[in-house]
Amino acid sequence: MRLLSHRASSNNEFRPTTSRPIQTRPGLNLTPLPLSQTMALLRPAWLIFIFQILIFAAVYFPSASGVELTYTVSEESPRNTLVGNLTQDLNLTDSDRSLSFRVLDGGASLNFVLNTATGSIFTRRVFDREAICAGLKICAETFEILVSPQSEFVMLTIVVEDLNDNSPDFSQSVLDLEISESVSVGFRIPIMTATDPDVGNNTVQEYVLSGDDMYRFELLINEDVAGTKFVEIVVVHKLDRETTPNYEFTVVAMDHGDPQRSASMDVRIRILDANDH
Repeated sequence: MRLLSHRASSNNEFRPTTSRPIQTRPGLNLTPLPLSQTMALLRPAWLIFIFQILIFAAVYFPSASGVELTYTVSEESPRNTLVGNLTQDLNLTDSDRSLSFRVLDGGASLNFVLNTATGSIFTRRVFDREAICAGLKICAETFEILVSPQSEFVMLTIVVEDLNDNSPDFSQSVLDLEISESVSVGFRIPIMTATDPDVGNNTVQEYVLSGDDMYRFELLINEDVAGTKFVEIVVVHKLDRETTPNYEFTVVAMDHGDPQRSASMDVRIRILDANDH
């Protein structure tokens, strides 16, 4: 097999071309315009851009320039209870029957319903605050509402108020304890606390002792930063098994609601012999 070689001839060698001046069409003026004339030409485009930004802000951030309203309603209110009327509270007139109200978030509330023609808000059902806001100090639902034809946005918050419909409760009715008669004054015995799903003054606020044998003991109540209470029985007098081998009294937990509710737990303490004789 024979290999063929190829060499470019001298006539095909690369040669740089000669530059030629740029030709312009007759009558074409490339002189820059003054700044004032340039801004005048661009002004319509800027106005359209700013208008688009304002429309975007109005649609996606309505609460920034809207009205804020807060309604309150008690838990356990009957179905169709009137919560509030937007037409009245926004000082609107509906003489021409053109007003309309629409919830923007699109999700239907399980607890409230809006009349889109009158702006009245009603309870949809009877609801229990502890069921819909368990463990929360503030129970509320928030809605974004568009009012037409005013194109006004309303940020509406409905706060569900707590009723004192639950009593404190101990997990057991009787607590049996054993204490050595040798314990010193100031000895502490932690005990269980009562639970109450209500909030504020309607939940457990205080504990007291009741009974004939309580004179050698008292309650110490501490509370952490979260508001959780801790209860301890404190020995305040020297114990003597030979004199009094048993003590019985009652711990009472109470709220400060209206009506006030309470729960009780019987405490039975058996004093153990310390072989002190």
